[in-house]
Amino acid sequence: MLNTAVILAGGKGTRLRPLTYSVPKPLVPVANKPAIEYIIELLIKYGISKAVVAVNYLGDMIREYFSSREFKDIDIHVPLINSLDTADAVRKCHKYIDDDFFVVMGDVLTDMNLKNFGLYHYLKKGIATIALIDVENPLEYGLTIVDRDMRIRGFVEKPTSIEAYMVNLAYAKIMGVISYRNYVNSGFYAFDYSIVDIIRENLYLMDWSRHVFPFLLEEEYKLYGWDSGDVYWLDIGRPETYLRANKDIMDLNSGSIRPSGVEIEKRVWIGEETKISSNVNIVPPVVIGNNVYIGSDSIIGPYTVIGDDSYIESKSRIRESVIWDHVNIEENVEIESSIIANNVWIGKNAKIMPLSVIGSNVKIEPFGVVDERSRIKPGEVVYAKKVIEVEFK
Repeated sequence: MLNTAVILAGGKGTRLRPLTYSVPKPLVPVANKPAIEYIIELLIKYGISKAVVAVNYLGDMIREYFSSREFKDIDIHVPLINSLDTADAVRKCHKYIDDDFFVVMGDVLTDMNLKNFGLYHYLKKGIATIALIDVENPLEYGLTIVDRDMRIRGFVEKPTSIEAYMVNLAYAKIMGVISYRNYVNSGFYAFDYSIVDIIRENLYLMDWSRHVFPFLLEEEYKLYGWDSGDVYWLDIGRPETYLRANKDIMDLNSGSIRPSGVEIEKRVWIGEETKISSNVNIVPPVVIGNNVYIGSDSIIGPYTVIGDDSYIESKSRIRESVIWDHVNIEENVEIESSIIANNVWIGKNAKIMPLSVIGSNVKIEPFGVVDERSRIKPGEVVYAKKVIEVEFK
């Protein structure tokens, strides 16, 4: 059984900006819980006794997060390393690894069965095993080609439709193998300890997907794929997928993953010391954090998450959105299908149009309008649009 997991948590999360200018992606809250906490819970569930959280960008924040919390049944190390890529991160924290190990992503939500994954890796006796996900459309991912024994024979980076078709035909002709599944790399790996020596001896191997795995194929090491089955798996790296992850958890469509808080009624989770005024219409599913106030005649939901210590005045309407912590929303504000980071102040009668992302410490003045698909950087001010009255004679 593999008892150690290296969690890669050093990326900059550029696709989630402006959220990740001030918060590292592994700490981005999903249904009011940091994404990396779901990973820690997964490791504990399957008996992983040691986690090495390799951090870099805004790494002090992740280190502080773990130093202020206690997780039972797992020993967590959080080295701050100046890594250049995913394999380099493992190379630079190798002293924490003393046996075969997993590598997992710190910004992916999944309920993958790591026990079965580890057992499969041992049975195959390869140097590495990649957990594969069967997706309907592989074109936005890299396609992984396997033979009948699930030994990996090649990779195709983000293929076009015709490329995916031609690759399957080529393998069918050469090897008598044709893949009827669109296997993509999940970012979860199981390794024999000898991989540590390989990446330490070959310093140019920086990234697992782009460098290490092609190197292993070229050197004829045994590299296998594991069909992870019908599991939940989602990369939260874009605003669209981030919103979808929150929806999936509230819809209970994410396997065993559940929101934080107490479910006071069907698909309504509320934290402690939260006050909801009379005549507030809560439209499930909704997740509301601790110490939140919601004023009268407001409409919250569906598919809305409100973080801790947030204050929402009367007659506000928030739907299909994620509000982080310490957000102050004045009366008669409309927010739709958007993401609001920490410490944002939104003045009365303001409107935030769909698919907008508001960074931390932003101020939106009364009657301010955030246009559809806007990206507001941390600390900016959104002013009200001036209406010029023209007198007609």
